Amino acid sequence: MVCMTRCRAILLVTIGLLVGMQPLFAQEAGDRVRVTTDASQVVGQIVAVRSDGFDLSMAGGGSGSFAHADILRLERSLGATSRWKEGLLYGGGGTFVTVTLG
Repeated sequence: MVCMTRCRAILLVTIGLLVGMQPLFAQEAGDRVRVTTDASQVVGQIVAVRSDGFDLSMAGGGSGSFAHADILRLERSLGATSRWKEGLLYGGGGTFVTVTLG
């Protein structure tokens, strides 16, 4: 009985880690990003990548160049919408079934 509980716990933790992991991507030309610096926050598309930073074509028009050292936060759009409610529903349902049947 202890082995079943331990195995189930290990399986649930492993599945949780695998589902929660997102791939790490480098910045490439064509990526849509949000850049936060001390002075501003801008959204745009990367047009060129250099060893010390990248050039950005901004969503509202214009362009800018950003050095990696000046960036406080860089967010890359993966083109997917947030589905946390659906995940919460499936996760809660799965937990309910596991607890009820276990």
